Parts: sequence; structure tokens; C-alpha cells
Amino acid sequence: MEKGGLISIEGIDGAGKSRQAERLGKSLSVAGVDNIVTFEPGGGVGGEPFYQLLAGKSLRGLGAATEALLFTAARRHHLDSLILPAMENGKIVITDRFVDSTRVYQGFNDAQLARKIDQLHDLMIGIEPDLTIVIDIPVETALQRVHQRSGGDTRLESFGEKLEELRERFIAIAQANPHRCSVVDGDRDEHHIAAEILVCANELLS
Repeated sequence: MEKGGLISIEGIDGAGKSRQAERLGKSLSVAGVDNIVTFEPGGGVGGEPFYQLLAGKSLRGLGAATEALLFTAARRHHLDSLILPAMENGKIVITDRFVDSTRVYQGFNDAQLARKIDQLHDLMIGIEPDLTIVIDIPVETALQRVHQRSGGDTRLESFGEKLEELRERFIAIAQANPHRCSVVDGDRDEHHIAAEILVCANELLS
């Protein structure tokens, strides 16, 4: 891919996205593929204020529409400061989360807002990943992992009984976009997960 490309890793919290993004980046580097691994929210040059705002408890109490606007602003900064320059230099950009997370988390409870999120994305971002990997794991496994990682103080649990629906939304997005999405079973050894993700990436690169 002479002009570079964009790969997003998606799934509910606890799915292992960050770990698999890093593993994919290292595997591609070994294969001689120039790449950069990043994340949302807050990725990009000078993106720390977005991370501080969007990744902590400060969003609690804000409406979903406000959250969607903030995440889109952070994504635009991410795009301008890192993603597009890297792609223009022929790099593969691997991002832990992209627009599908906003579609799922902010749009899951309001069909009208979900449509507006798509419209906002088209207007302000204008690109979709070339490949999206959805790492799918059972909700029970996700909660266990997040508890171990954060001691139980997590925004994930604020979704309560809706967590299974969030998982299903990621699967629905993948099924609706088979040209760019692949669902990978994340409830197994991370080496097997990484191997399957690498196969998907190699299919894109070929």
C-alpha cells in the first residue's frame, strides 16, 4: 500500500485491544512494514488534554451527544496531527479505537443520535479504516480483566446491563461492513489472537 493505510482495533473494554495493537505493530515491523501504533482518545501530537478529558471520570453526567462531539474533536486532532501525515508517508497506522467506538458507546441508546454521529463523522473525519478488527469476548471475561487492571473503578461498569448490548453492537457493525471488518475471538491465548489478526492485516497489505 504505497499511500499507507489505517487499521483499527475495536471491542469492549477488556478485550485486549491495546495489547494486540502493539503486537501487530511489532509483527509488521519484523516483516519490514513501516507502521505506527496509536490510540483514542488522546492520540496524536499534543493529544494529552483530550485524553485527560475523555478517558477519566470527567465525562460522567454529560449527555451522549456532547460526548460524541468531544470524541469527534479529539479524532480530528488525531487525524491531522498523526494519522494523515503518517499515511501520506506510506506508513500503516494501527489505532486502538476509532469511530466505531463512538458509534457503539455514544450512539447505542439513541437511533437518531447514531445517525447524527455518522453524519458528523462524514463531515469532520471523512475516512473509515481500511481494516477494522473487532476483538470479541464474553462480558464476564471483560469485567474480570477490567477489575484486575483497575481495581473495579471503571467507566465500563456504568453501562451495567447494557454491556452485552454494546458487545452485540460491535458485532453488528462488523456484519454490516464485511468489506472492512473482521471479528476475532478474543477469549483464548493472546498468541493465537495475534496470529489471526496478522493474517487479516497481511490480506490487506497484499
